[in-house]
Amino acid sequence: MIPIPVDKFSYNFLSIDAINLDTPDWVFACTVLIISDKTSEKICKSGINLINLTRLSPDPYFRQRKTLDLNLYEISYEFTHIVIKIPTIIEGDKKNFVTVDTDLYSLEKRTSFIDGSGISWLPSPLKTVLAGNYKTVINTQSGNLRWHLDVKVPDAINFILESVNGQDMAVYLIIQVKESWNSTKLCITEFYTLTEKDIGKSQLLRMQMNSDYLADHIVKIIITLDPNFTYKFKIEKAGLIDRFGNFVRDRWFRLYPTALGLLLLIVATRMDNDNNKVFFTVGLTTGLVVYSEIYFEIFIAMGLLMVLSIATCCAIIFSGSIVHNVTARFLARALARFPAVWYGWLIRQWFDHLPFIATLLLFIIISSSCAAVAMLLSVVIYFLKLTKMYEDYIEELFMATLRGFIKKIKKKPLDKQVKITKSGPRNDVNPTTNIINHLLLFMIWYLTSISAIPTTLVWAKNFSYETRLTTEDTTMYICWIVLTGWGSLGLVKISPPIPQDNKFRLRTIAMFQRIVGCILLWIAQSKNIADYQWMIPPIVAISITRIVLTPFFVKDKKVTIR
Repeated sequence: MIPIPVDKFSYNFLSIDAINLDTPDWVFACTVLIISDKTSEKICKSGINLINLTRLSPDPYFRQRKTLDLNLYEISYEFTHIVIKIPTIIEGDKKNFVTVDTDLYSLEKRTSFIDGSGISWLPSPLKTVLAGNYKTVINTQSGNLRWHLDVKVPDAINFILESVNGQDMAVYLIIQVKESWNSTKLCITEFYTLTEKDIGKSQLLRMQMNSDYLADHIVKIIITLDPNFTYKFKIEKAGLIDRFGNFVRDRWFRLYPTALGLLLLIVATRMDNDNNKVFFTVGLTTGLVVYSEIYFEIFIAMGLLMVLSIATCCAIIFSGSIVHNVTARFLARALARFPAVWYGWLIRQWFDHLPFIATLLLFIIISSSCAAVAMLLSVVIYFLKLTKMYEDYIEELFMATLRGFIKKIKKKPLDKQVKITKSGPRNDVNPTTNIINHLLLFMIWYLTSISAIPTTLVWAKNFSYETRLTTEDTTMYICWIVLTGWGSLGLVKISPPIPQDNKFRLRTIAMFQRIVGCILLWIAQSKNIADYQWMIPPIVAISITRIVLTPFFVKDKKVTIR
């Protein structure tokens, strides 16, 4: 029996560790009645079971360890003792030897507070960089079973076990992290076990940072000690890379909608081709980013898009023929109707002359397998289209250089030079601008197709049982059909504005495009992005459909070109 002190100001917390105690109901709070003063015989008059306040803790030697951390203020004043029920111990059974350690102490004296929150008004990335230095050294005494840390740090700390003094035997230290904002509702979320081999080494403790992290959130760290030893350990700020790694880990999933939202906003600025609208788009995006506090995500997404654009350009330049041959062989194996050479010729011809054949092949794949597979294949088709555009561009650039060289040799006068104009002003697009526009659309295309990968994996796993996936999500199925159809027909392109366009309709459509991009940025700052993940393909499908139909909506009147 452990008596509950009357003066709870000095001793208000009780910690118990029971090792190898194989008893379901093992700890109680009760009111003790003394039967005989001479024999000190006591019985419990009334009591309650405290088993619901206990938990199983890890043990470095793989023993069963039951733990109780009890705030005595939560116990009714009518109870006088804490009772631990220990069964009869079998002599000689060293393997299952029962050990019970108790520690009665003041929680305030055993709690150390560590403040590393930094400047409160700074955004999270800058707060991580400019966090102040903090260091706490703690020395324990023999008989201490617990030490508590209240850590006000949003990212990570280093825990260093500097020295252990005591008996010359194996030693251990158990770290348990309890985070108040975690969805597990005050349960232990992290365990770390240190032994004599870890003395002098640094143990990184990563906080499970939430998107709604507030400055008053406190991380509770419970340190379990061996009462036979005295410990000296130090807590200090983690390194910049570790803290940034923790920050990225908790926010990387925001990059996907952020990158797509930025691409849609860039496409909107290239539609109306107006510098004033570019400034408006930048201002709108900046205001949304400041309000949503996604500074880190927006800069990383911009850098990611730059890297992806460079990688895409390199792939188009250096691996176009490889992808062409692989696609031809895949179609030859998948359809099993004609040899790979025929499909290679077909791929080279369908972009300009037979685009409906690509659409027909993809819809055959949709009907025989699933729409997600067709969406991934449409990415390959779009890539092959970009390689052909690049080859045509290089050829035209070479011919233009050759014509300029010939003109310099012949020294033809200016009045005899022939000016060549095209009959269709909407199709008269600079080749460089056209390639950049299609590069932006292609990046939107393959980023959106990431959502089709899980469905494709399910189809591939069940292919031996069922060649067609019948459980495909209806919303995704429709989105993949729409995107595959527009892409394979070659209708996806950013049409430049011309003087004959209806300005009001063009501005309305461009504004709609900006709103769609802002919706994706708004999704990026939501608490749980997984709840809105299904909305990304429909939003992109609607946006691509609007891009395809823009020339028909903004056409105001027919103009005869003489």
